[in-house]
Amino acid sequence: EGGHDGAVPVRLAPGGTRAVAEGAAQLLLAPLFGRRDGG
Repeated sequence: EGGHDGAVPVRLAPGGTRAVAEGAAQLLLAPLFGRRDGG
């Protein structure tokens, strides 16, 4: 959901490209380890 004017807030996450790679790996591997929420 966006804000009142329909805009979606975007913020930079700490950790750079490593955080992106770790997040992608968690989303991919979560079902294999019985976690549906990805976290």
